[in-house]
Amino acid sequence: MGTSMFEILRRDGLARIGRFTVGDKVVETPALLPVVNPKICTVPPRELHDRFGFNALITNSYIIRNTPALKEKAQAVGLHEMLDFPGIIMTDSGTFQSHMYGEVEVTNEEIVEFQKSIGTDIGTVLDVFTEPDWSYEKTKYSLETTLERTAKACEIKGDMMINGVVQGSVYPDLREYSASRMADMDVDVHPVGGVVPLMEQYRYAELVDVVMASKKGLNPSRPVHLFGAGHPMILALSVLMGCDLFDSASYAKFARDDRMMFLDGTFRLQDMQTLDCSCPACQGMTLQGLRKMGKNNEPLSGSILTYFMGIARIKYLEWVREHPSYADPETEMGRKIKEEGFDAQQYINMLYDSEDNKMLDIIADVISHMSERCCEILSKFYYEEKDLDTILFEIPTIGSKNALKTKKHKCMELLRNSAKNIYCNYLNS
Repeated sequence: MGTSMFEILRRDGLARIGRFTVGDKVVETPALLPVVNPKICTVPPRELHDRFGFNALITNSYIIRNTPALKEKAQAVGLHEMLDFPGIIMTDSGTFQSHMYGEVEVTNEEIVEFQKSIGTDIGTVLDVFTEPDWSYEKTKYSLETTLERTAKACEIKGDMMINGVVQGSVYPDLREYSASRMADMDVDVHPVGGVVPLMEQYRYAELVDVVMASKKGLNPSRPVHLFGAGHPMILALSVLMGCDLFDSASYAKFARDDRMMFLDGTFRLQDMQTLDCSCPACQGMTLQGLRKMGKNNEPLSGSILTYFMGIARIKYLEWVREHPSYADPETEMGRKIKEEGFDAQQYINMLYDSEDNKMLDIIADVISHMSERCCEILSKFYYEEKDLDTILFEIPTIGSKNALKTKKHKCMELLRNSAKNIYCNYLNS
């Protein structure tokens, strides 16, 4: 993979235009790295590169490692071939999952070694996500853990580049301390982490304080990555503060909800009067054409129904993996699948064929019978990827984090059981 080099071409205050070279791959900065979910192909990575001009992306090594089929393929052929992406690939370590769900089942050394094994260009330490509401003492304690893990990652990274993530919650002195310690280590990129809740809650003054305090301690010869920033509204401000790299999954999440991002905000298709966009995706399209996508005989790719349908499919596949006898040719179900000429995976995929309106109707019926509160909680947690504090702020009637976790669990059980019953009844019909 070789070495990395960051060349600053022009400056304007703290803002800068640069060229970041990783081995034989180059990306011009400032640069946005689209987040690619390795389990959900919203836009093929090759298309992101060839059609949209992205020379770098970020994906999640924790998800790949915890998905047997993806793990096996990534270690066999390498991450670039698996994703079919010729540019720079950065991988996250599972830290954001720990922020979202509470814990991850992997150690720092394990995830760094795994990222190396799949050919990641830029790997990430399993840092501790410092929440904005944490006390000073708790933040400082967790910060030392992140620094220890980063030092260890630098020892074992080999030829892989490594992210040294600056943490410290909303405390400027801890941010500067974290940054200065990272600057002395053999890291290659300086992400500023733990800022997603600030952006989601529109706490931009605190975001500026966090970034500026971090910049004071960082090595100016390394690129700075503002983790989780990707909305056009925030990019200019971030560049002004001296950030070089950004990442976001909003392009996929907002599209599923029929929303479009612009410099002056986010707008729903149904409320827009004109289509003032010349990006490759919108070229040749009209506003009316975009509104019709997912309707008539096309898959409902822009609706919350499709998102829930995706959850149901994933959860059902998990159930199938837990019950391998399901596809046993000696069972009635196994014989039925064999007679149809499909293996279990192909049969399940067939049920999601875009022309299979019956399956869409069945799942639509299940969703329609879920409570409005369940739909709201699941969409905010999984679809919009909001943290517990943000959801509680938006749904204050729930009362507490524990109550929210319990409600979410019950809603997912309902969806999981409904999905299982749907498929069993459908396959036996």
